[in-house]
Amino acid sequence: MAKGDSFRVCELSDDFGCRNTNLAFDLADHQTYFNIDSEKFIEGGCSRDELF
Repeated sequence: MAKGDSFRVCELSDDFGCRNTNLAFDLADHQTYFNIDSEKFIEGGCSRDELF
């Protein structure tokens, strides 16, 4: 996801019409937020607390 990308808030956690469960198991989705690699962010001296 990049700045300016559209998004949708699902009302139910198990709403298969809203979320794409095929992508939910991709580990990379949990390492990158808004095109920021979390490991490089922390290695660059930024606070881990700023990610969460």
